[in-house]
Amino acid sequence: MRFTYFWPGWMVALGICVVIGATLFFYFRIGHRLQPAYRFLLIGLRVAAAAILLGCLLAPVRIEKRDISPPIHLPVLVDTSRSMDLVDTDADTEPIPRIDQVNRLLFGEQQEFLSTLRERFEVHLYAFDTALRPEADTTAMPVFEATGTLTDIDGAIREAAAAWKGQQTAGIVLITDGVHNAGTLEEKRIADLGTPIYAIGVGATEPPPDIQIQHVDYAPIAYRDHEHSIRVKIQQTGYAGQTTQVSLREVETQTLVDTASLTFAGDTGTATVSLKLTPAAEGNFQYRVTLPTFAGELTAANNQRTFSVKVAKAKLHVFYLEGKPRWEYTFLKRTLERDPDIEATCAILSEKALATGNLLAESDGYYPQRLPPSDTPRFPET
Repeated sequence: MRFTYFWPGWMVALGICVVIGATLFFYFRIGHRLQPAYRFLLIGLRVAAAAILLGCLLAPVRIEKRDISPPIHLPVLVDTSRSMDLVDTDADTEPIPRIDQVNRLLFGEQQEFLSTLRERFEVHLYAFDTALRPEADTTAMPVFEATGTLTDIDGAIREAAAAWKGQQTAGIVLITDGVHNAGTLEEKRIADLGTPIYAIGVGATEPPPDIQIQHVDYAPIAYRDHEHSIRVKIQQTGYAGQTTQVSLREVETQTLVDTASLTFAGDTGTATVSLKLTPAAEGNFQYRVTLPTFAGELTAANNQRTFSVKVAKAKLHVFYLEGKPRWEYTFLKRTLERDPDIEATCAILSEKALATGNLLAESDGYYPQRLPPSDTPRFPET
């Protein structure tokens, strides 16, 4: 504390002495007899009032030093995809699910990890799989659950960096098992963000043997009595030279629709197989792609994938008639024929088409050839 109007010490002491002396002088000259206790009480009150008045005249000021710099933020990203629910058999780790190891680290009895971080930073917890989700209340000790289908590490890092752009951040803490199976993971693009990434690996150091259906590529709409192609992407580790059978079944009736054999070429990698589906009835159907379980597999939960297909009556019929051969016709015709949901018929009018009724159809090259009479499209008469 200091005074706004700083007086020398001798002036302050002199003022106090003058106030005390004047008070004593006037009270001892009072003609009325007062008891000594009352007299000294009144003297004390007068001196106290004068001291308070003197202090107010000096305008005391209290000085405090406080850190008003903005806090340093620290996002912590926790992988909650299904791979974090796996149990590793590594001798160096306790055989518990990976996500439970993360919960112990963050919300265990001691909570040393989070407590140490919160002493220096403002910590923000996020869960991510294919999207980044902030935990609204970090004081309620949330417990993460591995429920996500895929892992997008690249997207989670870039989304977190964008959320705290322009503010003081110490970096991003990434807790994951390292599995990335959604989109691409480009180190250069992450490095260009300019944000330090502190990665904490979870799980065994060596990938365990496992086979999983990574992705099923299909069109959500199929057409009755038309062949529908389904592409299945399979990832494996530790089963080089093994052959497996990929099966497609209708869920409700358990009817086998199609099968395909696949032999794994290397110790690790992905392969794609194609399955065919030709629905015979209209409606909404569920199908399941399954793989047999191999000995020593980490888990069998990822050996199947279920998806839904809506079966419609027929394809969209398109008749494209062009007045003369030209490049636009060639490219548009190829686009229509490439679409599996369109059944296209394309033709070109000849110069004498109006007179003879003959049309020209495009050949395999760029130039047309005359259609036989049986293949000539006919227009409605009305």
